[in-house]
Amino acid sequence: MRKRFVSAVCAAAFLIGGVGAPAADSGVKLIPELNVSAEDRYTYGDFIYRVLSDETLVIVGYTGYDTKLEIPAEIDGKPVTAINSYITTNNNSSIITELYIPASVKELGINGYIDDEDGYSTYDSAGLFISMENLTNILVDESNLYFSSKDGVLYNNEQNELIYCPSKKTDVNLPNGLSKISHKAFYNSDISKINIPD
Repeated sequence: MRKRFVSAVCAAAFLIGGVGAPAADSGVKLIPELNVSAEDRYTYGDFIYRVLSDETLVIVGYTGYDTKLEIPAEIDGKPVTAINSYITTNNNSSIITELYIPASVKELGINGYIDDEDGYSTYDSAGLFISMENLTNILVDESNLYFSSKDGVLYNNEQNELIYCPSKKTDVNLPNGLSKISHKAFYNSDISKINIPD
C-alpha cells in the first residue's frame, strides 16, 4: 500500500513539475523570521548578500563561474541562514553542476518579497535550482538541521520529503519513509527511472 502511495505521489510530482504548472498548494509560505531589511546589498567575493532583521544573512546573488558552487556558512562572523531564488545569472547558471549547502542554512528559495508592514517574505525552494539546468548534485553539510542529501538529491532533514532532484539526474533511489514530494521537485528533469523501496 505504501509503495502504491509513493508511486502515485511520484507520478503526480513528475507530471506537475515537468510542465511547470501551478499546483493547488504552491508550497509558498509566509516566514516572519525572514524579515529582509531595507539595507543595501553587500558583496563577499562572488556572492551578493543582505542582512536580515536578526543579523543573519541571505545570499541574493552569485556572479562567479565555478562549476561547483559552495555557499559560505558565514560572512564576517554572521551566519548565512537563507538563500534567495534565482541567485545565478543567464551567464553562469548553466555551468553549475554541483551545489553545496552549509549547516547554517535553514531556508531555501526566498523570493525577496518585502512587506513593510508585516515584514514577511515568501519562498519556493525549487526556485533556487530550476535555473541551474546542468545541476547534477546537491550536497548538504551533515550537521544541517533542516536539509539533507542522498545520492545528490535534496531532502528535508528527516528525508520524508523530497525537495528537489537535480535536472541532470537520470535516476533516483527514494529513501524509506518518504511521504511527500515538493511541487516542482522534478522540474525540467532528465529523470527516466525512480526506484521505490519495498
